[in-house]
Amino acid sequence: MSLINWRALPGASPLKSDSDFDRVTRVLAEMVLRRDALLGWELLQHPRRLNIRTIDSVCGEVARLLPVLSGAGGRQTPVEDPTLMYREAARETLMQLGGADVELDAALCTVLLHRDGSLRDCERLLMEMLPLRNQWGELVPLGTQQLDDVFWMKRYCLSLSWRWSRRSVKD
Repeated sequence: MSLINWRALPGASPLKSDSDFDRVTRVLAEMVLRRDALLGWELLQHPRRLNIRTIDSVCGEVARLLPVLSGAGGRQTPVEDPTLMYREAARETLMQLGGADVELDAALCTVLLHRDGSLRDCERLLMEMLPLRNQWGELVPLGTQQLDDVFWMKRYCLSLSWRWSRRSVKD
């Protein structure tokens, strides 16, 4: 039962608590009830008028109301074919070539080298990889340690050699 509704019930008494939080809440609730009576809001009869929500709910509403191009949100509805969105994401990524993010620039240059400098081919490759990101996402280097050859040697080459040796023993 909400703190505001205790007055609406016959024979109900206020909560008996000594905590500062409860006292402040009681004072605020009584102020709301006085304002309700003054302005005729009828909050006890229509409690949904208070519009009490979680912070996640409020943030979600704000994000849905903002235009997509503002970069702060936009309409969030599922699409049947996200191919155009993947193409746009790939293009936006390739537009970062020569940008301030040195690691991203180096990675994009490496991809371009492997694709004979074809931006169109790189865009297609990135676009086709996006729907499969759950398969490769954890393999993508995220920091300088993961970019280090020693890290890769320890993590993958040793693992591969161990698997290969086990396979040779079975044969």
